[in-house]
Amino acid sequence: MKRLICVPEVPASQMVLTIITDEQLEAFADAVITKYQQDIARRKAAEPSPEEWMTRAESQDACC
Repeated sequence: MKRLICVPEVPASQMVLTIITDEQLEAFADAVITKYQQDIARRKAAEPSPEEWMTRAESQDACC
């Protein structure tokens, strides 16, 4: 069985159960969403703006 959380003092043959509150779960979900939104914003910022893209006709003229 593969463990998702590494707890050094617990042998691999034992299960670890962590109980969290609703608030902790909500905070975790918010953190995941925020990180995802930041990643999307960073990727969009790295994309070239539409003005830098060539039209289909321009690309055909450039290659042939």
